[in-house]
Amino acid sequence: LLIHGRFTRQSNIDSGVTSYERHELEGLQPAVTTTHNSHEGNPVPPGTVLERVHVLLVSAPRTGAHKPFGKFPTPPTPCNFTHITELSEKSQLYSQTLQTYLAMRKSKSGLHHFKMTSEADFCGENDVPPTALLGMVKLGEVFAKKYSGKVVPALHTVPEENLKIVRSVAGQEYFQSAAAFLHGLLSEKQFMRVDFQKIESHVCRGLGSPCWCDGICHIDTFMQKAYRDEHDVFKDPDTVFFERKRLYDELRVRDYQSAKQLVLSVTPWLCELKTIPCDGNQQCLSISNSHVNQLLTAIGKHNQYLSANSLFASYAAADTRTYFKNMFAWFLEKTLPVRFRVDVVDDFFLLKVLAALGIPVLDHIFPGSQLVIEQYVKAKSKRSGKFWRILYNGDVITESVPSCVDELWHDLCGSDAVRTHVESLVEGSMFGDCGYTKDEL
Repeated sequence: LLIHGRFTRQSNIDSGVTSYERHELEGLQPAVTTTHNSHEGNPVPPGTVLERVHVLLVSAPRTGAHKPFGKFPTPPTPCNFTHITELSEKSQLYSQTLQTYLAMRKSKSGLHHFKMTSEADFCGENDVPPTALLGMVKLGEVFAKKYSGKVVPALHTVPEENLKIVRSVAGQEYFQSAAAFLHGLLSEKQFMRVDFQKIESHVCRGLGSPCWCDGICHIDTFMQKAYRDEHDVFKDPDTVFFERKRLYDELRVRDYQSAKQLVLSVTPWLCELKTIPCDGNQQCLSISNSHVNQLLTAIGKHNQYLSANSLFASYAAADTRTYFKNMFAWFLEKTLPVRFRVDVVDDFFLLKVLAALGIPVLDHIFPGSQLVIEQYVKAKSKRSGKFWRILYNGDVITESVPSCVDELWHDLCGSDAVRTHVESLVEGSMFGDCGYTKDEL
């Protein structure tokens, strides 16, 4: 469900592995239908060479708080790897490889408090279930095939002991997702050389000192809560609120919960137990697959409500300026030993990056979502320079960046055009400059 963005109930159980789990692992490459002007893309022009790839990856799904859905408690989620590893040949080596890595490099990699997965039989709040981790392994394998012979295999030629290929925001679920993705992407020998680095997704803390934008620090806390709880934040009301209220009345939801919380509460019943819960009086939870899809639609409409607002875009550009500054520098660096990088973040951070780029977000940002920026070069041409192709969950959406509309060339856009767009938002931001000038960005 959370990988594909739409719910389809499965009904068979085979050797202790539900068909939902099998579907999740075998068909991980996201199949969400976006409403951008998106497509799989045209072939790049002859002579154009893929130079670098930057991936922004949302972490794997986590278990929600075991809050009751009405009077029905959420059933526990198994956290045991044993019965799942048969689904993927590479996943059979995941536990062993990661244990070896931790024994060899834990003290050097910055993962001093990292644990491979939950050590309990059942997942607690915010734990990443084994099916989700192995799904990230599968996603890494998809990326390995896509960039085979291009930027990923070059890693074995890097002389440094530490492969600086991955960064992650702080949190067990992000470290675990990063490790699982890289296990699918790299060979075991390459994986042992990875240096996990932390990134700070909050602009003020990212500067390493009390920055000059106290206002945005407070705004960020407010915006995060509004995003998580799906509240109105601007003068114009979120029109989906009324649709959501009607749905909540139909589901007899008494205490307010976000649509995200409701989805997390009900899917263990529908996905894992394949049943509808009933109490002793045979009063059953009145929810269907259609209701779950309506909840997901409500989440997507709230994302659209936020990302389409110019004030939110200005805030997002100001809050992500540290991140963009670092990313632009990485793309411009002349001597770069590793030409592939993945940053593992949460869904709200990806929403801010998309909004800062001017890309509308019209759907639920599900776990495993990816924003991929491919940089191409073609030196011997009238169009010399660096060009970007931007993909969201496999679809080319370069033309969705406003500054690229008049710059589009075979789905490619000059990197300077993207940079100019972000600069213009930051320059016009009302949230303070945090000590950066336009030239520094």
